[in-house]
Amino acid sequence: PPPTPPEPQPPSPAQQPPPSPPAPKYVTWKDALASEPDVSLTRQLIQATGITFPPGWDTVTLFAPSDEALMVHLKATNTTIQQFSAMPGVASSVLGHILPSTRMLASFQDSQYLISLNFQIFYTTLRPPGGSLLLQGRGGVAGTTANVLRGDVTASGGVMHVIDQFFWIPPSERAKALAPAKRRLLEEQLQRLRGNSTA
Repeated sequence: PPPTPPEPQPPSPAQQPPPSPPAPKYVTWKDALASEPDVSLTRQLIQATGITFPPGWDTVTLFAPSDEALMVHLKATNTTIQQFSAMPGVASSVLGHILPSTRMLASFQDSQYLISLNFQIFYTTLRPPGGSLLLQGRGGVAGTTANVLRGDVTASGGVMHVIDQFFWIPPSERAKALAPAKRRLLEEQLQRLRGNSTA
């Protein structure tokens, strides 16, 4: 009798195509900010400042202050969200809650240095054992640490993580924070270029 053909083998993991990324929860950022709980004041603040969102980048990460976090500042300044949006440094601070790429929670490591989209606010990440991701403010927002309350809320243009603080950098600190942040970014880019050239 003719020999029995070998049984077909399943493809090895190396041959299998990578899994497709999950579809975003929301089609647009407008949908995400309008539908997610506890971020209605963030949506109102973005609208009140007149900031275009998303701000001209293909993908971004938004650290969205919770309603409770923003309400602390509204009560402290005795303002409405419209009045608060016009206060010095607020619009720049809103942009300071945005990173110029999509960063899911699992991608953050302990002690990472993060620079915001507008170079105005920068952070260090903390990952305590068994705890949620923390954002520790640096420079003008030093002393403020935010907990990530809810993360990985995806929209077609990136991802949102809800935090329990609003990082408000005083105007007097913005100019001082800007130059070191740019220098740090350029140094990191130079290091990456050097690493690629020796690889």
